[in-house]
Amino acid sequence: MKNFVTRNCYRFFLGILLLSILVFACSTLPPAIEAQDFKSVVGKWEGWAVIGDGNKVFTKLTVTPEGTWQMIMSRSYYNSGTTFYGTAMLSEGKFRFDTNFPGLSGIVTLHFWENTNWLVYFSDDGRFKADLKHRFF
Repeated sequence: MKNFVTRNCYRFFLGILLLSILVFACSTLPPAIEAQDFKSVVGKWEGWAVIGDGNKVFTKLTVTPEGTWQMIMSRSYYNSGTTFYGTAMLSEGKFRFDTNFPGLSGIVTLHFWENTNWLVYFSDDGRFKADLKHRFF
C-alpha cells in the first residue's frame, strides 16, 4: 500500500512539473522582430515591469514620432519619482532608448504575439525589464 501511494505521489508531481514546463514554454514571447523603422514603436504601451529588487510596477510608455519617450510607473523607481523622459533611436536593427536617469537606458525589442505587438524593454544594467503591450487610446 505504501509503495502504491508513493508511486502515485511521484506521478502527480511529475505531471505538475511537465504541465508547468509546457505552460512556460507556450507563454514566452516569440523571437524579436528586426527593427526596420521607428514607426513600429510609436504609440502608447502598458504592462508590468520588474525592477532590481524583484518588485513589479505597472508601467505606461508613450513613444512619439519625433523620437522622444515618456515612462510613467505606478510607484517610485529607486526613490527617484514615477515619471521619466528620454530619446529613442534605431541602431543596428534594435531600438535604443536613452535617458539621463541611471538604470533606465536600454534596448527595446518588438515582438508579435497573440495578435498583439509587444515591447520588451531591457535596461543596460539589468535592473529593469518590462513587457509592454500596445494600446490604442
